[in-house]
Amino acid sequence: TANTHCDIRAIQIIPTSTDDIIIIANDGGVSKSYDGGTTWNSLNGVDKKGIMNSELHGFDISKIHEDRIIVGRQDNGTSLMFKNEWQNQNIFGGDGEECLFKPNDDTYLYSVNNCEIRKGMIVNGVVTSQTFTSDPGINCYTYATADKFLGRPIAMNKQFPNRMYAGKKGGMLNITSDDGTTWNTVQLKESDGVTNVSASIVDIEISELQPNIMYIVTDQILWNGSGTSKNSVFRSSDYGQNWTDITTGISQSIPNQWMSVTDLTIDYSYPNKIWVSMGSVKMDAAGQALQRVYRCDNADASSTLRDWNDITTNSISPLPVTTIINHPGTNRVFIGTDAGVFYYENNDWHCFSKDLPITWIKDMKINQQTSELYIGTYGNGIWKTPLPCFSSTSGNMEITSSILVQNNVFHNFDIIIKNNSTLTFTGGAIMSMGAGNKIIIEPGSKLVIDNAT
Repeated sequence: TANTHCDIRAIQIIPTSTDDIIIIANDGGVSKSYDGGTTWNSLNGVDKKGIMNSELHGFDISKIHEDRIIVGRQDNGTSLMFKNEWQNQNIFGGDGEECLFKPNDDTYLYSVNNCEIRKGMIVNGVVTSQTFTSDPGINCYTYATADKFLGRPIAMNKQFPNRMYAGKKGGMLNITSDDGTTWNTVQLKESDGVTNVSASIVDIEISELQPNIMYIVTDQILWNGSGTSKNSVFRSSDYGQNWTDITTGISQSIPNQWMSVTDLTIDYSYPNKIWVSMGSVKMDAAGQALQRVYRCDNADASSTLRDWNDITTNSISPLPVTTIINHPGTNRVFIGTDAGVFYYENNDWHCFSKDLPITWIKDMKINQQTSELYIGTYGNGIWKTPLPCFSSTSGNMEITSSILVQNNVFHNFDIIIKNNSTLTFTGGAIMSMGAGNKIIIEPGSKLVIDNAT
């Protein structure tokens, strides 16, 4: 297969009286051979007139400049959109995976490529490599001792932009607080406090307003046939230093069901309210869809009081849910499946896939400033669409402790500062609010605006 990509996904052979005609679909596009595979011709087309078949593992949109996007692509490294134009540069090479802009300065970006974390600096649309020590471990191609894996997550804290979290196999979380100069490892433990969690960390989520509150998802298979579900969802309230397993309650009503949690999203206003998506196609005997999306309104509660609610309905296509995201300021969540996008509102799911090809949705982001939903697909590139007008909100946001905000935020609801609490905006943060929304400061509480707007 000279002159084609080695990762072949599909093949069609057309017999002829001489050499067979062969058409293959691979991670580099579509190729055709008229001489039995000796030579190949690309059928991809050129530039914007060609086919769009990028297989995205992850992407990020800048919170500062809406015309900047980075994407991690299977076999094609990391790519940058700069000033609304995709740059002709294969950044860092190999398999591009999760990627992030530095939260307070989108001149810098971070990308996972073949499991190693790289850092780049953007100069006039060109990315130059920067000194950055990836977290402890080995290249994912060294399979004999591999503690990394393709698709490993990274996450950054918007209020502490030099801090990064990186997931690994064996329930290990690596943390740097000095932009990669030094790292320390936190080991997830089972409920006995002794046994190490063996599953891989596949998602890391940080509350935007209270970054001490974090969640981790692992690829642990949930099995209710012989015991309690465990080791799939963990919560931390101290910036990731200590973790509590909060899985109990998911998948307890249906026995003998193999599945795993695939993604998690945090309510923007209430960090103890979360949703998780499931890799399940479960239905009961009556044909009712089950166990594809769960919501928990009190993730900080004890295991006996914590409530996980299955909000699956038959309005979702009968396929696993791979990604989920909360629309800030609302009870609405969007999910991505193998068949498109849906959102939950007024106790049911609604299809939101108009003009979208049937494709595997891998990742989603929301731009609050432009009110747009971005989705990354495995095979059809990246798409965006305006968010639908919302008909329900999660009500007011109540501040009940002192909170420091250093990043740009947008709110579609009132903010009430209660209980002698202080809400501080600083570090150049810009806070925008929807028409008619306001900040209410109760007696004894304070609103501090220090080098912010």
